[in-house]
Amino acid sequence: MVYQLGEEEVNFNNVLGEIRSSFPDEDISLLKERLNKDGYLCLRNLIPQNEVLRARQIFYEFLKIQIKFSKNSTIENPKSENGNLFFGGKKEITHHPDFINILEHPNSFNFFYQLFSEPCKTYDYKWLRTVGSNSYGTEAHMDVVYMGRGSKDLLTMWIPVGKITRENGPMVVLDKSHNHPKLKKIRDTYGRMDVDKDLIKGGSFTNNYSELSRLTKTKWLVGDYDPGDVLIVSIYTFHGSLRNNSDILRFTCDVRFQPKSDSIDNRWIGENPIAHRDWWRGEKEGKTIEIDKARESWGV
Repeated sequence: MVYQLGEEEVNFNNVLGEIRSSFPDEDISLLKERLNKDGYLCLRNLIPQNEVLRARQIFYEFLKIQIKFSKNSTIENPKSENGNLFFGGKKEITHHPDFINILEHPNSFNFFYQLFSEPCKTYDYKWLRTVGSNSYGTEAHMDVVYMGRGSKDLLTMWIPVGKITRENGPMVVLDKSHNHPKLKKIRDTYGRMDVDKDLIKGGSFTNNYSELSRLTKTKWLVGDYDPGDVLIVSIYTFHGSLRNNSDILRFTCDVRFQPKSDSIDNRWIGENPIAHRDWWRGEKEGKTIEIDKARESWGV
């Protein structure tokens, strides 16, 4: 099977690999070790499936007001010509009681309490999106460039809002990229960038995923996801997504968790987080810098 990853068609013989599954009831010390070693945890069955499907129903009904669905669209197979939509910070949906329930589920708080060995905190801002047919979620990037002003132990949790197969364009992670020695110079340059200060257009490092897999001699890992599964990554782990090769919309939301005692990036907290206000203003005013130009100056 051939998949589209950034600029290239790839398969499991060269660039892609199978993601490793973990489970919430495994020994927490082993899960900590795995996260520290691999830079990610693919946790199965963290959130009750019926609660995720209820949130999907709420989101589908919300979308009916926002976009026009195809006549043969169903909640299981939502179809629309309106593809990539972003509802970050849209509290009317992200903080609906049945939706915020899966984003801030007690199971998640309990898991991160064990992982951090202390109480945890989550950002108030939520990143809710759809990805349409023949589209991508994101290019290859580290999250630290978007939210690096607080805890360096901040973790991203990607939540599929329903079943997602690899044909639907799921998230991919570059194995062990969070501390790979071959990526040190990239971490010391790109990884210290702040999009709101440095105004790098898009913020992603590359859409040539093979560039990073060749450099590290590791693979981009992918899997299929059932409702209730989540993918957790370090803010230094390179990740992105496959192209959605199906004709249905992909529903996902990502949230952040960190140790409560750590400092927090105040762009993402409060009643109305400012988010990337400065970056978005820079984009509008034409002040952003192309990533290729920035990479040339960094020598990476």
